Amino acid sequence: MCPLSPCFHPVSLSAYTTQTISEFAPHVMAVAMSNFSEEGRLYLNLTTKEGHQFTVEQSSQGFQVVGYSLNAKDVVGQPIYETPAALLNTVSLEYTRAFASHLIYKLEALAEDQFILSLTSCRLVSD
Repeated sequence: MCPLSPCFHPVSLSAYTTQTISEFAPHVMAVAMSNFSEEGRLYLNLTTKEGHQFTVEQSSQGFQVVGYSLNAKDVVGQPIYETPAALLNTVSLEYTRAFASHLIYKLEALAEDQFILSLTSCRLVSD
């Protein structure tokens, strides 16, 4: 069940938003709670690594850009994204590049670990 569903206590929504901020933080220039909130909705101020500023609404439906500046709600009809990563992929090319680089690094490390494991698990058979 989604932690933002109505049966959860508002403290849970705040805790979930704190978790969301920690997910965003390494991939953006800045992220923080906005000055306003509504029942069942919290707002985040987001500045991408490119310096673009957004206000993002977080609700039980997901994440949606609602403003093209900080503390703004002046945009309607934007797509709703299920995850912070999905939203960031659409608004920040630097996020996409950083994520791809991080993924490549992890895959290379895994390949190296597998290669080392294969070398250390070889058994030499002598006649």
